[in-house]
Amino acid sequence: SRILPLSTPREEILISSLTGRLSVKLPDKAEIIVGGVGYRVLIPLSTYQALPDLGSEVTLATSMQVRENAIDLIGFSTQAEREVFEVLIGVSGVGVKLGLTILSGIKIEDLFRSILEEDKSLLSTISGIGPKTAGRLVLELKDKVAKIVATTGIGATHRLNQVEEA
Repeated sequence: SRILPLSTPREEILISSLTGRLSVKLPDKAEIIVGGVGYRVLIPLSTYQALPDLGSEVTLATSMQVRENAIDLIGFSTQAEREVFEVLIGVSGVGVKLGLTILSGIKIEDLFRSILEEDKSLLSTISGIGPKTAGRLVLELKDKVAKIVATTGIGATHRLNQVEEA
């Protein structure tokens, strides 16, 4: 007989995407009916703007965040948004709510540019981000963002436009 491990690796318990009928659409959350089950999904404003009309089929990339007192399912219109969110919540002091607030308050390209250029003042304009958190974002994410831009090109468009202008 095979003995199952007592704990399951985190990657195996994640819901990585949902495809179903959109039944609720609000600026901070949506509900998707999949096989008769309604999944409440927290979303950033950028995903809300990309959602189709109610009753339409929709697919969202998702990130499932398990905490001591809650399980949150967060939905994104693109894989890139999900990956940036997961990088953001890896920063000390940035949780689900603040990660969503950041993605709702700034475009990914502008976020990456402000981190790479150490523009803490732009980051501080986002609700919930003070000077200390802005500094922590720059410090902890600068190398990661540089690597993401170099390997995926996400966020590189703004920098290319500045080079073209010069």
